[in-house]
Amino acid sequence: MKRSILAALAACLLVHPAAAAAQADLELRIIPRAGVLTPYDWFYEEFAHFGSGPLEWTEAAVLRSTLVGLTAQLELAGTGIWIRGEVLRTLGGETSVVFAELQPASTAGPGVVLRTPYWVPTTLTIATLDLGLPTAFSLPLGIQPYVTAGIGAKRYGFDHSVLADADTHLVRPEEGVNLVTNIGGGFTAPVFRDLGIDFLARDAISHYWDKMQHDIMFLVGVAWQPF
Repeated sequence: MKRSILAALAACLLVHPAAAAAQADLELRIIPRAGVLTPYDWFYEEFAHFGSGPLEWTEAAVLRSTLVGLTAQLELAGTGIWIRGEVLRTLGGETSVVFAELQPASTAGPGVVLRTPYWVPTTLTIATLDLGLPTAFSLPLGIQPYVTAGIGAKRYGFDHSVLADADTHLVRPEEGVNLVTNIGGGFTAPVFRDLGIDFLARDAISHYWDKMQHDIMFLVGVAWQPF
């Protein structure tokens, strides 16, 4: 008897939604986007001490930059439930890299920290797949809030040529690809016929070396439904 009940529940959970989705229409939306990326914290901070020499360290921070991108969205018609594939890229991004040395106190005077700053051209490329769910409430003028979460990858690109003459002990940023987890929310609003506005605020969470990164994004896009 218990097995029969479990089988019936499984059928309701698995078969029924799949059948409903098969019968429902899917709506395609293309959304060009632009916005800003604001890293929340330091990129990395590395210390070193070589023998009897001074204490040295490198601190780096990815600076705020402009984001542009393109989104393809499939929405289950009439439900507000969608899935998005999205690619974003920064424009004119930089990473502040500072090499510091602590010169110890001596008879000539107190200790001094010597800092040498560099601004490294930086490009972030982020590709994600996200699921969106509408909230239980809507606002006037057809405004529909939503929540979203997803996963993807983030690639760092750096122009190291500006560090050609830097101290050999400076810890240079490394290029590479990192996994990213998205969580955020936003709203959609109709504008005219097949056009709408989509606003999104999102935290893209990842790890670089041993440090967690929070890339806060604010994006606005024009949603176009071609058919």
